[in-house]
Amino acid sequence: MIAIILLISLSGKHTFDAFNIIVVTLIVTLSATAATLWVQHALMEPIRVCRDALTDYVEKQQLPNIPKSFPDEIGVLMRGLTMAIHTFDNHIQEKKAITNLLAHDLRAPLNNIIQITELIDGNQDEESLKEYVHYIRQAAAHQRNILGNVLELMRLEIRHSQTSEQTNVKEVINRCVEHLSMNITAKDLKVNVNVMANHKINISKQAVELVINNLLTNAIKFSQPGQPVYIEGARHKDHFQLSVRDEGEGFNTEDTSRLFDVFTRLSREGTFGEVSNGIGLHLCKKIIESNGGRITAKSEGKGSGATFTLVIPY
Repeated sequence: MIAIILLISLSGKHTFDAFNIIVVTLIVTLSATAATLWVQHALMEPIRVCRDALTDYVEKQQLPNIPKSFPDEIGVLMRGLTMAIHTFDNHIQEKKAITNLLAHDLRAPLNNIIQITELIDGNQDEESLKEYVHYIRQAAAHQRNILGNVLELMRLEIRHSQTSEQTNVKEVINRCVEHLSMNITAKDLKVNVNVMANHKINISKQAVELVINNLLTNAIKFSQPGQPVYIEGARHKDHFQLSVRDEGEGFNTEDTSRLFDVFTRLSREGTFGEVSNGIGLHLCKKIIESNGGRITAKSEGKGSGATFTLVIPY
């Protein structure tokens, strides 16, 4: 109707036959329909892209590469969908890795314990029995470490809020040093602790102990006999900083970013053949970051020692 009125007004003619009016009406209607379909197609395109991305992920386990060229709310939704799928897939891969770890790393120590008990059966030599008991203790401790780390990883998946618990850092450090005293003595290491007795942070005691225990275990593992290990803490204006430093094996600087990956291939044996399960540093990172902090690693290269630093906000 608007088109017909405009046609009459602009053409200068006062009369139009029915045929011309029908032709104009059809042309305008078809043009409007085409424009509507084009707009509808443009509006539906992001939805089709999201649908295809979800289908590819569900059916082919193919991670989406959704275009980021959509600037409006739909674009924000698409970027959020991409992030959600990638996060979900990372959780799945982590769970698969944990399952593989449990299937292999827990079974191996159990098999070793069974084999050792078979050797003990009927053996009367006291020195051999002491050695067998030592191997059993090592295997059991390795299992306990794996289970503790895996269970804490699983807890972190469902516990995101910060705790109001005030944890005394010095007390936790002393407890970890005492807990690892046999490992420290075996290598004749000297652990130097420089942390004020009244420093407290807003992280649960269990979480702080697990982090420090992992970092100290790591320092002991890669230290040579007789070397020192330093644990230093300091209060700053808006955060508490704690570092665990050793003078042991160190690592290549290009490997820094991968040290905290779960089940990283960088995991290696310690100086006394201590095994690594690839969970410890990743767990430390998750605990600290879930409480708003950060953890960094630094080394000048192989044989130059390593420093792990925690920054925890108040």
